[in-house]
Amino acid sequence: MKQELSVWPSQRQEMLFKVLLKQGTESLTAWQDWLQKTSLEQITLDNDAFQLLPLVYHHFQQQGITTEAMPKLQGLYKSNWCRNQLRWYSLRPLFQAFQKHDIPVIFLKGLAMSLFYYKSFGPRYMDDFDLLIHRCDAEQAKGILLELGWHLHSFWLPEYYHECHFQDQKQQNLDLHWHVSPDLCFDAASESFWTNAQKLQVDQISVCIPHATELFFHLLLHGRKLHPIHPAHWIMDAVCILRNPIPPISWPRFIQLAKEFETTLIIRHAMQYLNQWTTIPVEVMQELQAIPISRSERLIYNAFSKQPGAYASFFRHWYYHTRWNRQANLWTHLIKFPGYLKAIWQQTSYLGLLQYLLKKIWLYII
Repeated sequence: MKQELSVWPSQRQEMLFKVLLKQGTESLTAWQDWLQKTSLEQITLDNDAFQLLPLVYHHFQQQGITTEAMPKLQGLYKSNWCRNQLRWYSLRPLFQAFQKHDIPVIFLKGLAMSLFYYKSFGPRYMDDFDLLIHRCDAEQAKGILLELGWHLHSFWLPEYYHECHFQDQKQQNLDLHWHVSPDLCFDAASESFWTNAQKLQVDQISVCIPHATELFFHLLLHGRKLHPIHPAHWIMDAVCILRNPIPPISWPRFIQLAKEFETTLIIRHAMQYLNQWTTIPVEVMQELQAIPISRSERLIYNAFSKQPGAYASFFRHWYYHTRWNRQANLWTHLIKFPGYLKAIWQQTSYLGLLQYLLKKIWLYII
């Protein structure tokens, strides 16, 4: 049976948004409404509400709210804090080695949110840590990771992909990015992240995180995708950034990122959804709405919004392939596309690629 993927948060997750965005007794009432729909004792790691519950405890603590569920929520919060803290300390030797070899790093997504906005490893659930390096440093960074006992947990294709997943002996997970995301897998797309990065000092280690503008943009881009369990924390992360005035989002730069990287439709719809939960400046929404959408961007958006299938899968890979060299003409893209598929699907020959492709099509049909 094919697994249904979700573009938007579930109803259960949305009920927790109400808990997190309301204050005092209204927040507690929303929590009691949520409990009527869900048994807290049945919440497990693969449950769609699990990732938001440490944040609920953090919110209740800040609000001075008490409830019978506090011991359970506190346990989930502490478990999340311990898991993230252990991952952080397992990565300290890596950060120090990167500094020693002059490899600059930007912390992305949840790690950036935890260090700068939540200022704790407790509230924000993370499956792994995401690090961004320059593409020219990818091979050296890989060598350092292997020397430190990490091993590849996915394919290594810097010429075709945007990241590689690593895991150490303690099952700690790390995504090493040389491009921010598959939508932004070309060097020019990362320039704004590097140019505007903020510097932090954490545990005597100099680190960088994206500016609020780029971080907000990346959260929306990543959140508005198909997921087995929707990463609903992107909503709360975005709200947190909007409510934090320092540094403020540069809306002209945000709009320019969406236009320049042809992600306007994804960003527009993510902003429309986010606008249900917080206040987005009206002029920003109007400017996004006024941006003309090309036919190719609309086709790609539709492919990314559908459940996996032969048609959607083809367009996704074509999209990623053409993003690598945006200046190439259609003929060049067509010639190089089979080589891209052979590498991504890890086939040793073009005959093997054809057999693999036919098998995928058959599986989608049945």
